[in-house]
Amino acid sequence: PAGGRPGERLYRSGDLGRFLPNGEVEYLGRLDHQVKIRGFRVELGEVEAALAALPGVRQAVVVVRSDGSDGSDRSDRSQRLVAYLAGDVPVEALRESLRERLPDYMVPAFFVTLDALPLTANGKVDRKALSAPEAAPEQPGAVAGYVAPQTREEEVLAAVWAQVLRLPRVGVNDNFFELGGDSILSVQIVARARQAGLLVTTRQVFEHQTVAGLARHATATAAPDESFRAADVYPLSPAQSGMLFHSLMAPESGIYVTQVACTLPADLDSRRFRQAWERLVQRHGTLRTAFLWEGLDEPRQVVHQSCVLPWQDLDWRGLPAAEQERRLEELRHRDRRGVCRPQCSRHRPPGES
Repeated sequence: PAGGRPGERLYRSGDLGRFLPNGEVEYLGRLDHQVKIRGFRVELGEVEAALAALPGVRQAVVVVRSDGSDGSDRSDRSQRLVAYLAGDVPVEALRESLRERLPDYMVPAFFVTLDALPLTANGKVDRKALSAPEAAPEQPGAVAGYVAPQTREEEVLAAVWAQVLRLPRVGVNDNFFELGGDSILSVQIVARARQAGLLVTTRQVFEHQTVAGLARHATATAAPDESFRAADVYPLSPAQSGMLFHSLMAPESGIYVTQVACTLPADLDSRRFRQAWERLVQRHGTLRTAFLWEGLDEPRQVVHQSCVLPWQDLDWRGLPAAEQERRLEELRHRDRRGVCRPQCSRHRPPGES
């Protein structure tokens, strides 16, 4: 791995690996406790230090566990932070205190309170002896005493929460965030509720964190909305955040819009040409990705399962050349102005109000 010149620098990644007989390198894990949660790199030690600094917490350790959604333990999309602690602090108080000190993605999804943390023979915390939160006698985040849904709205939302959070059941008084929910999953809650015929926003999910509370503010639709289906949700990269900021600051500038004009043969089959573009959009998720920002604590990029490709056939052959040029420039201007408008749904994306 070293360079050919003496004195060259090497980057220490913190990864642990080994050479196999065939020359390939097998990845074994990390030398430190840095993990990746939903696109963000998290130092577990930083979360542990924030927990240990809270009054009433004697010991604390944080690990990452897979929720098993993809059959893998290494997909950052299926991993959650789990905090194990010894102390006498209510989980709700711990969560609220950490939210004041850490970003949303660094707040553990589950808290497991123990009399004492298991130790190895050397006196260090035995992380392998920590049981998964599913082994706890009570479902993490669930309030004492399960209360079943009573209304249609509560039934729909409870089913949606259970599906998104991958839980066997959700009571009407259970707290979304204490069950492991976060801002990314809230977008999926809104999208799936809309598919089931209920309109809610991500802002409402944050303001009314129980099924019962949210159900009172949900609006029923005449028919289930199939126009928006989220295939996945990701945080924005720093470059994407910059693009969104400049686009919102000057929405009519079209600063990041690339427009291409092509001369096509006269005998082009317009129907097949459009079908080819539609298949291209359906094949590549990047072409079905949109930014959501209103009603969210942080902007997100949402990959739509499908998109209706905007398409227009305009026949200007009978117009003078100057008029054709004027109309073309007007069309380009409208296209640049629409850069911050949703294109993949007949309705505004979830989270907008």
